[in-house]
Amino acid sequence: MTKIFFLPLLALATLTGCDKPVTQATATTAPAKPGAHAGESWELVTLQRSDPVNWGVRTRKVSYDMCVGLAELKKIPVQPFPTVPDDFEDEKVTRITNGVSTVVVTETSGGIEGPDIEGSGDCKMTVTTTRSKVVSVSHAGKTTQIVDGVVEEVTDNPPWPAYAPRGKSTADYTVARTVNGVQLRCWPDKFWLLNTNTRLDAREMCVYHLDNVMVDESGDPVTARSHVWVDIAGPAMKHMVKMEPVSMRRIGPSEKDPYQVSTWLK
Repeated sequence: MTKIFFLPLLALATLTGCDKPVTQATATTAPAKPGAHAGESWELVTLQRSDPVNWGVRTRKVSYDMCVGLAELKKIPVQPFPTVPDDFEDEKVTRITNGVSTVVVTETSGGIEGPDIEGSGDCKMTVTTTRSKVVSVSHAGKTTQIVDGVVEEVTDNPPWPAYAPRGKSTADYTVARTVNGVQLRCWPDKFWLLNTNTRLDAREMCVYHLDNVMVDESGDPVTARSHVWVDIAGPAMKHMVKMEPVSMRRIGPSEKDPYQVSTWLK
């Protein structure tokens, strides 16, 4: 799958959407007290996409158009550019954590192959829409990578450095919002890290409304909503990368243990 439009986000940490209606509360909300949900397992599902959709596919079409131009010079007939579904570049991420162990499930589409004017001679491009699922389970001192139901790698987790801080403050997330039924706290519109750059810029950033519920391996709050403006390759390539929460829920005691590798195998 073409991942070009995701790469600029690495400069802004993990910013990951679809454009969903947002209900904004007028009041602000304060962070919860530490340990409010200690020991409970929670699941956050987010969806990331570009706006306009399939922006990465557009970059591939540039190479296709160049191939067509060469084929016309050689008087070679070409196949049309393939139809791509609107959700082709969507990235769905499911994160499960109890504050100690973590599961991250990333689901993406296949990819695009071609064109190869010298090889195929017809500028053929093939779209593979099969979804791929990569699961990372961090539990009991080990991290297991599972690709499409098969264990690919098992590594030992290094000890957390004693000097490294854990659990960043969420005090700056002062604006209450509800997106798809998920309660959030977001940076205010005039926050100093928002709207600062015309080329690569964070426009929205939110976390879950309660502290110490949805955190990463370092205890830092997980970004649950982000909008990032990308304009680094000229006007024709500018777009917004949007990540929105789809759902947030507590995992019940009767459900399968999400931290056991066997839960995710075929």
